[in-house]
Amino acid sequence: MKVPLALQVLLALAVAKLAGGIAGFLLGSPESTPFPPWVHLAHLVVFGSVAALLILGGRGDLRALHLGSSFLVFASVFADRLLLGLARGAASPAAQLAMALGRLRVEAFYPCLVWLFFRNFPRATIDGRGDRLSRWAVRLSGWTGAALVAANPPWLAPADRSGPAWSWILSRAGYYWIIVILLVLPALPFALWRARAAPMRERRRVGVFVTGLVLGAAPMLVDVLLEGLIPGFRTLMEANRRSAGFVLYPLVLSIPVTTAYAVLVHRVLDVHLIVRKAIQHALARSTVLVVAIVPFLGFVWYVYAHRNETITGLLSGGGPVVLVALTLLALSVLRLRRRALTAIDRRFFREQYDSHVILAGLVEKVRAVTNLEQLARLLKAEIDRALHLEGIAVLVADRSNDRFISLDQQVRPLPASSALSVLVGGNAEPLQVELEDPGSPLRRLPEQERQWVAEGAFRLIVPLIGSDASLVGLVALCQKRSELPFTREDRLLLESIAAAGAMALENRLIRATTPSAEVASDTTASINAATLPGDISLARECAACHAVHPSAAGACDACGGAVHIVAVPYVLLSKFRLEKRIGGGGMGIVYRARDTRLGRAVALKFLSPEKALHATARARFLREAQAASALDHPNIAAIYEIGEWNGQLFIAMAYYEGGTLKERIRPGGMDCAEARAIVAQIASGLAAAHAAGIVHRDLKPANVALTGSGQVKVLDFGLAKLRQPDEGVEQSLTEEGALLGTMMYMSPEQIRSKEADPRSDLWALGVLAYEILAGIHPFQSGAASDVCRRILEDAPIPLAQARAGIPPVLARLVAGLLQKEPAARIASAEEVLRTMSAE
Repeated sequence: MKVPLALQVLLALAVAKLAGGIAGFLLGSPESTPFPPWVHLAHLVVFGSVAALLILGGRGDLRALHLGSSFLVFASVFADRLLLGLARGAASPAAQLAMALGRLRVEAFYPCLVWLFFRNFPRATIDGRGDRLSRWAVRLSGWTGAALVAANPPWLAPADRSGPAWSWILSRAGYYWIIVILLVLPALPFALWRARAAPMRERRRVGVFVTGLVLGAAPMLVDVLLEGLIPGFRTLMEANRRSAGFVLYPLVLSIPVTTAYAVLVHRVLDVHLIVRKAIQHALARSTVLVVAIVPFLGFVWYVYAHRNETITGLLSGGGPVVLVALTLLALSVLRLRRRALTAIDRRFFREQYDSHVILAGLVEKVRAVTNLEQLARLLKAEIDRALHLEGIAVLVADRSNDRFISLDQQVRPLPASSALSVLVGGNAEPLQVELEDPGSPLRRLPEQERQWVAEGAFRLIVPLIGSDASLVGLVALCQKRSELPFTREDRLLLESIAAAGAMALENRLIRATTPSAEVASDTTASINAATLPGDISLARECAACHAVHPSAAGACDACGGAVHIVAVPYVLLSKFRLEKRIGGGGMGIVYRARDTRLGRAVALKFLSPEKALHATARARFLREAQAASALDHPNIAAIYEIGEWNGQLFIAMAYYEGGTLKERIRPGGMDCAEARAIVAQIASGLAAAHAAGIVHRDLKPANVALTGSGQVKVLDFGLAKLRQPDEGVEQSLTEEGALLGTMMYMSPEQIRSKEADPRSDLWALGVLAYEILAGIHPFQSGAASDVCRRILEDAPIPLAQARAGIPPVLARLVAGLLQKEPAARIASAEEVLRTMSAE
């Protein structure tokens, strides 16, 4: 998570004030009227500690960053008197710096930080009005904060009225605190309004938060307002300041405790668990170190206690026994200390200690597996060994019945055609399960599938992807026994285990050809040699470089790697000779091949074997060919042929040696002129498709190819929607509420399962343009649910800020394409072309 520079500067100044305040308490002579310095120190420590907990332990959560930052700048208020005490009576540069820090008004940005926090807390999908309101509130409070800082320069005392009248109004001697409070107060009803769309548990957290904030802050806010507005009340409070303070300050001190609790509990953030584990780990290690030191201290104490005795006296009686015993004990403890510390580290951080061992031994163990049941048990044991889960289920493909099953019947079967299977199989990365998050894609699953996830109490689902890019199984994980979240290292380990397990599972599925097998080989229906024509042989593919070889090959000619049988022929229809697997996805797998008759390179796309039995998948695959072949345009990939081999559909299309746009995205972005040309050509292809009544619906960098000369070709119309379909066809191909497309490039209306039209493709074009220009995805996040939430709620960093030197026309174009509401978006691909040609 990238922290904006302005926020970094603000936090640095607030930390400097807190550090200076602590130094002032220890070294200076702050005034004790009306309250002793320790009262201010208590506020510094409590607010500052909770702020550090949220900022450092928030694990990249923007809500934790903004809430912690608000606490930090608020705490800086209580450093002022301590800093001024440090500067009193001294004229050194250090004293002048302390004086300037004490007068620096960083808390003027407190309302802005509060509004930034409430933009994302609670997690809820709100309409455009709420988004605009919070955005304007952030801007207003930010600019007002800047004005308040400018009106209170650190070189002027608060009572100095030498400046213009407007500056005095904004100064601390004027209406400074009233302005700050009036900016903060509307955030409370806004939070309650946002909570209407949140789940019940989220509403309870908001209730705890707002209640704690109101009870803690309301008396102080009322006091400041009344003192600023009613002179008589101010006089009364001045006479009773000390008594009132002992009521108000404890309430203020309760704010960080109650609000942090509201944000940290129930897995909103796992900071409390991480800190708890860290403290336990530190105490355990400290105990071992103390035990290790005790024998040495005993030895030193014995010698010191008998320092006046001679060596003979020291070694007489029971002295030698004590010395020898202490020496042996010290040496033994020293010898065992490292083992003890290692055991403690293993107990608290066992994943990091076991992962390399697991990966090193998994391949060898897989080789000894003889059936699917043993493989499933092995995967469960190895994953649990690393992560220590409350539960785990391994499901494998039962292709004869079109479903995924748990061989130990731990969970109910999951249909292979289910939306969840499609969602899991469409991503190579583990899928985070967050049913309570409104932005989670799982919220749009059918009720029966959500119930399946809830019954298993699953928190993460890992896909097992076969060599043909189809889903051959999945691993569903419950939460860890430690209650800690799954880390990036956990996910990398799971992906490595899944890759090894998927290859082994696929091989066992191919071998499982006997009727008694509990899981019939899917590929028996399509790749069993007995069903193939006599002159056809299956190809072998290298597991390392994906080169394709004849069935008789024993090793890869290109790299020497191992080869395995795949569900395609080496020579297709006596015409296309396969050379290398170059891609794949949820619908099919793509090979580079050579047309032996015409002597040209082609790309062959096969429908996945598991999809071949589904009428919907077959129809969608055929529609891709129909949609693309109907478009004769220089920026749309050419279709040569469509056919069927052994029950598998395939499309022969032009092969483009320039690769895909995905391979050209690089940090920092590509050259603006090159990116501009690419975006213009994509827009030209989309304009032709839209004019023919075709919406692509899955535009992304991997679906944009380039020729050797740099010409753009839009690929993969597998999810294309015909806007004037034949009667009954559209409903059978796109079920209501289905999630179709690639999550990172879906428009807000697609995520909400609403109707997709040409403007949905234009959103994807905007995301793609942002990515190739800036080198980063505009809504990049670690979890799919966060990506959905950001697409629905957050505005991306303006392109001109993400990368310097972006031409204004491109920045405006991308901003127009990434409007949340379709009606506010650029209306057509032709308009994109006109905008780009205007300058």
